[in-house]
Amino acid sequence: MDINSINTDERLILRRIVYQQDKKALAILYIKYYPQVKRYITFHIGCVEDAEDLAQEVFIELLKGKSHYNGHGSVKRYLIGMASKFIFHYHEWRKRSIKTIPIVSIDKIKHIYDKQQSIDPIRKISAKELKKVMEDTTAQLPPKAREAIRLRYYNSLSLKKSAEKANCSVHTFSQRVVDAKKNLRKHKKIFEDKL
Repeated sequence: MDINSINTDERLILRRIVYQQDKKALAILYIKYYPQVKRYITFHIGCVEDAEDLAQEVFIELLKGKSHYNGHGSVKRYLIGMASKFIFHYHEWRKRSIKTIPIVSIDKIKHIYDKQQSIDPIRKISAKELKKVMEDTTAQLPPKAREAIRLRYYNSLSLKKSAEKANCSVHTFSQRVVDAKKNLRKHKKIFEDKL
């Protein structure tokens, strides 16, 4: 099969990617279908940056050799099916993840606490104190988990950029963030006591 041939059946190209991990074949389908897959994922998760990361993961997954494709059915439908699985896992991850407040919002938090002073003075906490509590809690994490939280939330980087900085795949980095958040839940009591 000539990968550069315009008449090459896309189903054969997909089979070549899945069963032979052919990167040139992957490039052909990536160029054609990445925008469609990204658009589909963006529609379902509402976050363009995360959709870009997930769309790339769809194509990376093809090269791992774990996918199965029998040569029947459209390539687009197959890729959208894979994307749907990533969307499902993304939503599951979002449900389990701790809702976080970006560090840049600390001034806003301080304003809210200052406003509540007349209602409940005990709840008043300065932005500096809150930042210190957050840093102390995060410092108790293992090094890779601490780095994941720092890159993703303190530096507000996308999953892709965070993974690049951490020198690992997006999937591995996402797992580090999930593990870090689980670990932070264990320290939730410490955090609440300090508030």
